[in-house]
Amino acid sequence: MFGTSPRFSVKASVKNIPEHHNLNYTAAYITCQIGKTQGYPAYVGLLQKKNLARTPSHVLAIEGEGVQRYGDGAWPGKESEVEFTVCIPSMFNNFDNAAQLVETLEMSRLLGAGRVVLYNTSIAPNVEAVLSMYIRQYQLGRDSLEVKVHPWQLPTFMENGVKKTFKEKEIIHYYGQLAAVDHCLNRYRQVSRYIVFSDLDEVIIPVHHATWSQLIAERQEKTTNGFLAYLLNIFRGKFAGFMFQSTLFNRDRPSPASGFETDALHYDSNILGYTSRDDYFFPPRRRSKLIVDPKKVDVMGTHRIWQGSGLTDNVPVHDGFVAHYRMPLYYCQSQVQDSSVAERFGVKLAERLKHVWSRLPGVALEWKHEKKNVHTKVCLEYNKGGLSDDQNLWIL
Repeated sequence: MFGTSPRFSVKASVKNIPEHHNLNYTAAYITCQIGKTQGYPAYVGLLQKKNLARTPSHVLAIEGEGVQRYGDGAWPGKESEVEFTVCIPSMFNNFDNAAQLVETLEMSRLLGAGRVVLYNTSIAPNVEAVLSMYIRQYQLGRDSLEVKVHPWQLPTFMENGVKKTFKEKEIIHYYGQLAAVDHCLNRYRQVSRYIVFSDLDEVIIPVHHATWSQLIAERQEKTTNGFLAYLLNIFRGKFAGFMFQSTLFNRDRPSPASGFETDALHYDSNILGYTSRDDYFFPPRRRSKLIVDPKKVDVMGTHRIWQGSGLTDNVPVHDGFVAHYRMPLYYCQSQVQDSSVAERFGVKLAERLKHVWSRLPGVALEWKHEKKNVHTKVCLEYNKGGLSDDQNLWIL
């Protein structure tokens, strides 16, 4: 601790999270055990053992929902717990897709979220205006959805006299996505019954239920018999997480749901405007996303739980799945028309979009960028034999 409070030192251990993607740097946990008699530290710093007499060059204030600071000390506060917190990794490259942001926030609300947490590396003015509106409305007591935004700047370093970031050197994966995921797990563990991990262009869809809460309750109930129930009993009767397989709704060709053509265009809505998806679900742990019990998870990965105290339920796609709205990963993939998401949630979603955008006069849906429709051209060339199976048919 620092300031007027006593300082003490404890031994720390370092554990890398496995998802390094063969890059130079990865996220890691640095942990230490603090005795009850030492109290709650307000600040923390790192030193090598040989330098314990020195003052750390970087001192970080202890973060945490449910932690309140008094003078130089910190004590557990009394924060209200929400049933679902949604964690979304970094917004970057001057992120400007306000339409996508609003839709993701409102779908999260409809599905049961009480809090959405985002990480800001670089955003455009229209996105900043949207976030400011949500934060202000919650602070004034006019909105039940809490939106939290954490600054998320990667470290910088000097190379030949020029300041560069980790991303410019491609030495850490996707703007520190894994670090953001595990930061959110720990930051909101004590004030969340469940934590939902997804991206801004994804929504975890319950197929037969109106909310995530109803889906999870049924998944727990379905596994009360047999060997799985025996294993669950060992882990105190509940899953640590629920894994959802992903399918792609392709944004290269508009395919608005019937009855929502006007709203799809007006609000640039993914859910209302794109109903053509790949006839394929990625297998578990490949592009999967999870809803977890944070008190049963110690180390979280992007697509799996790395360490915890319970089992993971691989939710069948007929019960729930991840709807991922993006440009195609694989051109010429077989497509199916699937308007089920729009049919089930479209009316309420359209009402919420209308309400939110009425509070954002003059705010652009996004700064418009040219989006080339290459799907038809590529597939025609492929069908004519103009392209090989490994040429120009997939994109990352």
